[in-house]
Amino acid sequence: LCIVENPEPHRDNGFSFLIGATCMRSETFLLAMVDHILPPEIFERLIGEADKGDFHVLAAADRSPRFVRVEEATKIKASRTGLALRFSKGLASHDYIDTGAFLVKREVVDVARRLDSELPRFTWSDVLNAAVESGLLVRIVDVTGVPWTEIDTVEDYVSAHSGARKTVIEEVVGKWRM
Repeated sequence: LCIVENPEPHRDNGFSFLIGATCMRSETFLLAMVDHILPPEIFERLIGEADKGDFHVLAAADRSPRFVRVEEATKIKASRTGLALRFSKGLASHDYIDTGAFLVKREVVDVARRLDSELPRFTWSDVLNAAVESGLLVRIVDVTGVPWTEIDTVEDYVSAHSGARKTVIEEVVGKWRM
């Protein structure tokens, strides 16, 4: 177990990725946003896609998520061939919503290092966009229909305990216990 604490959280989650990557010993590793509740099926799909073509990042993405507020979520613009073109919360037009789950190759850490030398703060979306701009392959893995959610607000938390998102929690907890 390797625990890394970000001493500079104001530098955002791209910096957290960079310092967390110091624990990664393999060439390929899973990355998940800590405020997302994800069933094992999403990670199984990412791993299952790893042998189906070249990639630097596999991004689990949902065309029509049922348990998140799309207006608050990170959106993805993608090509017809399944490559990600842009990640941003502010995209006016998008093809997918980012679930917060990724299979990442070590080369992406170099992109984060470059951003760290250029910017005082940077997000994971900034890392992904820089990877795309530098020619790395960021492929979409469509997980539409798999229930997942994120907890960003008090309302989200309440919904996860007694509202519409409770279904996700019950399903995810049940699958992880299997």
